[in-house]
Amino acid sequence: MNENNYYLVPEKVFRKAQPLKEYKQDVSFTTVELENGKKYEGVLILYPNYIIAVEGFSEIPFKPEKIINMYQTHDDLKRRSSSDWTYWRHPWDGK
Repeated sequence: MNENNYYLVPEKVFRKAQPLKEYKQDVSFTTVELENGKKYEGVLILYPNYIIAVEGFSEIPFKPEKIINMYQTHDDLKRRSSSDWTYWRHPWDGK
């Protein structure tokens, strides 16, 4: 985690991926690609670039600074979160 205890998509990656279709207001599901070519689907992004969950993971499975690409697939656009997901900090959570 960075010094603010938030997980952030690098700004240049986020800006390149715009516009993202929202699942709910200011929240989008995306797929991210890392420097090593590995991809993670079901990455929940809170506008503008906060990673707040990844489907199937209770801890973030990658270093956000290693993200080189972010986009939305057909599956991302159909995806929904559930109560068994682990959500991480973002600036508006009041913690």
